[in-house]
Amino acid sequence: MGPDIASSQGKLRPSEIAVVMAYDEKESHYLPRSRDNKEEYARKHGYKFLQDGIHDKSRGAVSAWGKIVSLRKYMKMYPNIKWFWWIDVDTVLMDPTIALEDHILGNLTKPEYSEKDMVISYDCNGLNAGSFLIRNSPWSQNFLATVYSPQYSTRFGYAEQGTMQHLFETSPDVAEHFYFVPQNLINAFPIEACGDEDYVHSYKEGDLIIHFAGCWIQSRNNCKERFDEYWERRIPAFPESL
Repeated sequence: MGPDIASSQGKLRPSEIAVVMAYDEKESHYLPRSRDNKEEYARKHGYKFLQDGIHDKSRGAVSAWGKIVSLRKYMKMYPNIKWFWWIDVDTVLMDPTIALEDHILGNLTKPEYSEKDMVISYDCNGLNAGSFLIRNSPWSQNFLATVYSPQYSTRFGYAEQGTMQHLFETSPDVAEHFYFVPQNLINAFPIEACGDEDYVHSYKEGDLIIHFAGCWIQSRNNCKERFDEYWERRIPAFPESL
């Protein structure tokens, strides 16, 4: 487990955390299970659960930009939420007993972390925006507005993810606000995703989440098969209701 992210505003309460996802209804294999998985996790811990559709098709078929639209909207709509956890639809929360305020956002009294607004990880290809935490702050709102600005809409590969990485690499101000954690803490991959069994990248039993990024490289059926496999292996948030 990595160091806790700190804030100058005292102990973080569950009611100050939101779990966010946005999705296209065409992602039918993941739905409704992926949505229910996140909603149950949020309910178990007292977090707010926010779901959204992909409404803005102005950037073509790349629905990943929808996360920026949703996060900007919810930051304005819920000013009392201090941290938003964005999660892609092609994920499964595997161990719902892990609370964010203990896992990542634990001790909020350390001033050296008060300016860290973006908690994210690197995969074997670079920055991965499939699962990250972002503070509801003026800096974060400005950062998301910059990511979504027209000048970046088609400049980089990996859509919004490529833009985030470009800004991190070229802007010292952006870099100062990023806090990187080991990938398996918030965005673990199946072993085959990075072509090795690197502990930092790959899911192991006891991790919070698994993300099936790149599963389509082998075949579309592989995405469905892997999701189904790990869905059966997950710990239910409310096992007594099964």
